[in-house]
Amino acid sequence: ELRREVGRYGAMGGEEAAAEVKQKLEHLVTSRPTAVNLSEACHRLQQAAEGSKAQGGAQVAEAVAALAESMLEEDLAANRAMGAAGAEAIVEAVRQLKGDDRAGRLRVLTHCNTGSLATAGYGTALGVIRALHERRVLEQ
Repeated sequence: ELRREVGRYGAMGGEEAAAEVKQKLEHLVTSRPTAVNLSEACHRLQQAAEGSKAQGGAQVAEAVAALAESMLEEDLAANRAMGAAGAEAIVEAVRQLKGDDRAGRLRVLTHCNTGSLATAGYGTALGVIRALHERRVLEQ
Protein backbone atom coordinates (compact mmCIF):
# COMPACT_ATOMS: atom_id res chain seq x y z
CA GLU A 1 0.00 0.00 0.00
CA LEU A 2 2.75 2.45 0.96
CA ARG A 3 4.80 1.67 -2.12
CA ARG A 4 1.77 2.30 -4.30
CA GLU A 5 1.18 5.67 -2.62
CA VAL A 6 4.76 6.88 -2.90
CA GLY A 7 5.21 5.23 -6.30
CA ARG A 8 3.57 8.20 -7.98
CA TYR A 9 6.58 10.29 -6.94
CA GLY A 10 8.49 8.50 -9.68
CA ALA A 11 6.86 10.76 -12.26
CA MET A 12 8.02 13.86 -10.35
CA GLY A 13 11.36 15.53 -10.09
CA GLY A 14 13.30 14.91 -6.91
CA GLU A 15 12.74 18.41 -5.51
CA GLU A 16 8.99 18.22 -6.09
CA ALA A 17 8.72 14.72 -4.61
CA ALA A 18 10.74 15.66 -1.51
CA ALA A 19 8.62 18.79 -1.05
CA GLU A 20 5.41 16.76 -1.20
CA VAL A 21 6.76 14.23 1.28
CA LYS A 22 7.72 17.08 3.60
CA GLN A 23 4.27 18.67 3.35
CA LYS A 24 2.46 15.40 4.04
CA LEU A 25 4.69 14.52 6.97
CA GLU A 26 4.31 17.97 8.51
CA HIS A 27 0.54 17.60 8.25
CA LEU A 28 0.71 14.15 9.83
CA VAL A 29 2.65 15.50 12.82
CA THR A 30 -0.13 18.05 13.45
CA SER A 31 -2.58 15.17 13.91
CA ARG A 32 -0.87 14.12 17.14
CA PRO A 33 1.44 16.95 18.24
CA THR A 34 2.35 15.26 21.55
CA ALA A 35 3.29 11.94 19.91
CA VAL A 36 7.07 12.12 20.15
CA ASN A 37 7.66 8.85 18.30
CA LEU A 38 5.48 10.00 15.41
CA SER A 39 7.37 13.27 15.16
CA GLU A 40 10.73 11.48 15.22
CA ALA A 41 9.59 8.98 12.57
CA CYS A 42 8.37 11.77 10.31
CA HIS A 43 11.68 13.59 10.75
CA ARG A 44 13.59 10.46 9.72
CA LEU A 45 11.38 9.99 6.65
CA GLN A 46 11.77 13.63 5.69
CA GLN A 47 15.56 13.30 5.93
CA ALA A 48 15.43 10.23 3.68
CA ALA A 49 13.43 12.18 1.10
CA GLU A 50 15.78 15.15 1.28
CA GLY A 51 18.85 12.95 1.04
CA SER A 52 17.64 11.23 -2.12
CA LYS A 53 16.04 14.09 -4.05
CA ALA A 54 19.11 14.65 -6.22
CA GLN A 55 18.54 11.21 -7.79
CA GLY A 56 14.94 12.03 -8.78
CA GLY A 57 11.41 11.30 -7.67
CA ALA A 58 11.68 7.53 -8.07
CA GLN A 59 14.61 7.45 -5.67
CA VAL A 60 12.70 9.63 -3.19
CA ALA A 61 9.85 7.12 -3.34
CA GLU A 62 12.22 4.18 -2.84
CA ALA A 63 14.08 5.84 0.04
CA VAL A 64 10.87 6.75 1.88
CA ALA A 65 9.25 3.35 1.35
CA ALA A 66 12.37 1.39 2.33
CA LEU A 67 12.88 3.43 5.48
CA ALA A 68 9.20 3.17 6.44
CA GLU A 69 9.31 -0.61 6.05
CA SER A 70 12.48 -0.78 8.14
CA MET A 71 10.91 1.43 10.81
CA LEU A 72 7.86 -0.86 10.87
CA GLU A 73 10.06 -3.87 11.61
CA GLU A 74 12.00 -1.92 14.27
CA ASP A 75 8.79 -0.85 15.98
CA LEU A 76 7.29 -4.34 15.96
CA ALA A 77 10.50 -5.79 17.43
CA ALA A 78 10.63 -3.08 20.12
CA ASN A 79 6.94 -3.56 20.96
CA ARG A 80 7.35 -7.33 21.26
CA ALA A 81 10.41 -6.91 23.49
CA MET A 82 8.56 -4.41 25.71
CA GLY A 83 5.54 -6.70 25.81
CA ALA A 84 7.63 -9.68 26.85
CA ALA A 85 9.46 -7.67 29.53
CA GLY A 86 6.20 -6.24 30.87
CA ALA A 87 4.53 -9.65 30.92
CA GLU A 88 7.46 -11.14 32.80
CA ALA A 89 7.39 -8.27 35.31
CA ILE A 90 3.67 -8.78 35.96
CA VAL A 91 3.98 -12.55 36.31
CA GLU A 92 6.94 -12.19 38.65
CA ALA A 93 5.19 -9.53 40.76
CA VAL A 94 2.14 -11.77 41.16
CA ARG A 95 4.35 -14.73 42.09
CA GLN A 96 6.11 -12.67 44.75
CA LEU A 97 2.81 -11.35 46.08
CA LYS A 98 0.87 -14.63 46.10
CA GLY A 99 3.60 -17.26 46.03
CA ASP A 100 4.59 -19.49 43.12
CA ASP A 101 1.93 -22.11 43.72
CA ARG A 102 -0.92 -19.60 44.12
CA ALA A 103 -0.23 -17.26 41.20
CA GLY A 104 -3.00 -18.73 39.03
CA ARG A 105 -4.38 -16.99 35.99
CA LEU A 106 -4.37 -13.23 35.67
CA ARG A 107 -6.87 -10.51 34.87
CA VAL A 108 -5.55 -7.28 33.42
CA LEU A 109 -7.36 -3.99 33.02
CA THR A 110 -5.95 -1.15 30.94
CA HIS A 111 -7.41 2.13 29.80
CA CYS A 112 -4.47 2.94 27.58
CA ASN A 113 -5.29 3.38 23.89
CA THR A 114 -2.23 1.65 22.51
CA GLY A 115 -1.85 -0.90 19.82
CA SER A 116 -2.27 -0.23 16.15
CA LEU A 117 -3.34 3.37 16.75
CA ALA A 118 -0.09 4.40 18.42
CA THR A 119 2.40 1.82 17.19
CA ALA A 120 3.04 -0.49 14.26
CA GLY A 121 0.31 -2.82 15.44
CA TYR A 122 1.49 -4.89 18.40
CA GLY A 123 1.32 -2.13 20.97
CA THR A 124 3.17 -1.16 24.11
CA ALA A 125 0.67 -1.50 26.97
CA LEU A 126 -1.47 -3.74 24.78
CA GLY A 127 1.71 -5.59 23.85
CA VAL A 128 2.07 -6.65 27.49
CA ILE A 129 -1.46 -8.07 27.40
CA ARG A 130 -0.73 -9.82 24.10
CA ALA A 131 2.43 -11.32 25.61
CA LEU A 132 0.49 -12.50 28.67
CA HIS A 133 -2.07 -14.09 26.33
CA GLU A 134 0.71 -15.81 24.36
CA ARG A 135 2.00 -17.22 27.67
CA ARG A 136 -1.53 -18.48 28.39
CA VAL A 137 -1.69 -16.84 31.81
CA LEU A 138 -4.74 -14.63 31.26
CA GLU A 139 -8.02 -15.68 32.77
CA GLN A 140 -10.10 -14.21 29.97
